[in-house]
Amino acid sequence: MSDMSLVKAGIAWAMPVRPDLLIDRLGDYERSLPVLHTLRLCHRFGKGPQVNITKLPNEILLSIEEDICEHDRCPFFNWPGPFAHFESQCEPLDHHGDSEEALYKIRCDLFEYLCEECQADNEWAECNGEECEPMLRRRLNELMATDLDWRYDCCEDQRAEWLRLIDQNPGKHFARYDEILRKHFGLRAHFYNTRITVQEPKAWPSGPNHEWHAHDELQTTICYLTVPNQMTAEKTFSASDMELDGGGASIPGTHSSLVRLPTLQHREKRVKQFKHALRTLRLEPYIHPRQLNDVVGTDVETEDLMQGGDIEKAKLHAEMKQDLEKGEWPQLVMLVNTHYDL
Repeated sequence: MSDMSLVKAGIAWAMPVRPDLLIDRLGDYERSLPVLHTLRLCHRFGKGPQVNITKLPNEILLSIEEDICEHDRCPFFNWPGPFAHFESQCEPLDHHGDSEEALYKIRCDLFEYLCEECQADNEWAECNGEECEPMLRRRLNELMATDLDWRYDCCEDQRAEWLRLIDQNPGKHFARYDEILRKHFGLRAHFYNTRITVQEPKAWPSGPNHEWHAHDELQTTICYLTVPNQMTAEKTFSASDMELDGGGASIPGTHSSLVRLPTLQHREKRVKQFKHALRTLRLEPYIHPRQLNDVVGTDVETEDLMQGGDIEKAKLHAEMKQDLEKGEWPQLVMLVNTHYDL
């Protein structure tokens, strides 16, 4: 038998966050741990008449920890980072070894098309690049786009790097961050890679560089912070050798999750737990427009998000996204992850 489909699902107290920011901020927190550990030891075991730190309430101590993490800031990603490549936000010029040199060379070729100020000063400082630099960048992107090596070599390497960064298998890159989330915040991260669906071409956010990529290959990573152990074990649906020899198979499958009422009664405890993680890691709820089509129990119908004029839909998406991100988290979320091997 050959594996065809993997399904993992469950209902959990969850909050969506930007996956690249989560990795970035967990790296900051990891670097701050030695200082935080010393602070906690002093608060708990400090002795002597001048050791006033032992008298601080836990709320003040947590606030100090959040300030320490804020000052121990070290950006992990430079634009365009691996996640930007994964989401097809990069342009061909981002993959050029020396973009400034390339721009200068094509500037010489297109000198006659520059504005008068740039021609006179032999640079585009006069118009601040508002007219000339975008024109040159576009022309260079068009030339580079004729050679698909920029996409299938450099870009694919960066996309593979993103998958490495979110790999949660034992011993892999994110495994140590999983341990930090569990030990210090009582949470777990879930990453879901998803491609654009046939029904979502206008609901999906339109990036300025998407024109350089195949539209039906647009993808992103949805990330949720959840309370651990609320997901079911992974299930595998398979086709038999006879079905495969016949050229295909239709395999039914189902999944259900039971929500116990005591879970709802513990919401206040979960809210405090998530708020502490948000403040310490300097994160905010983040809703990818892809998720707006999957909201249940609102006044906005799915058909309203998928139909209508582009302007009306864009306004509706923006309003709904803002309302959801400003709402109180965590919320009970049905999480389903599927993967098909064809």
